[in-house]
Amino acid sequence: QAPVFRYDPKSDSSVWESRIRIASNSYIWITPDPRGYVWLATQEGNLVRFDVLTGTPRYYRLPPGKHMIRCLFVDRDGIVWLGDDNDGVYRFAPADATILNIKPVASGRKGLNHPWAFSITQDLQGNIFVGTMGGGVNVFNLRQKEFHLDNVSQPIREVNGILLDSRDRLWIGTFDDGLFVFNKNRSLIHHIDEGSDI
Repeated sequence: QAPVFRYDPKSDSSVWESRIRIASNSYIWITPDPRGYVWLATQEGNLVRFDVLTGTPRYYRLPPGKHMIRCLFVDRDGIVWLGDDNDGVYRFAPADATILNIKPVASGRKGLNHPWAFSITQDLQGNIFVGTMGGGVNVFNLRQKEFHLDNVSQPIREVNGILLDSRDRLWIGTFDDGLFVFNKNRSLIHHIDEGSDI
């Protein structure tokens, strides 16, 4: 079992959280949600919702497959998004425990354009941004209920990490081309690489 440790700032010590039990080699991501739960995901597709107040874990599992979970994100509505190294993106709704696998589509069609989803975030309008390792940044439009390629950052193909900050600026960390920062109008304002003076 992969151990989970909880840090106690009062005692400045780490405590093993023995109530969470999953047969796994590692937890890849841990993140809180708007309702106060803590979510944990393993590489193999195990998902845990931990109630911090009661100490109660609840377990979920992605459909059978060769999973390699790369990221975990909980949006403002409490929907859980997972990026997979093989199957694109999984959308999990805790209210009814439904799981939707959004698989990549063929080139030229609307939809997720690459199977390797490495990072996920959300903008101020509620749209979901997915950074892929080979297909750039894809955006899930909540109104249209579909993915499309983010045209502003289209030249960036290999995305390690993405973040939308409180000012709706888009930060894109790449595999080998440094860090790109776009303002809320999606104009490039910074490109920081190993030669930059910062």
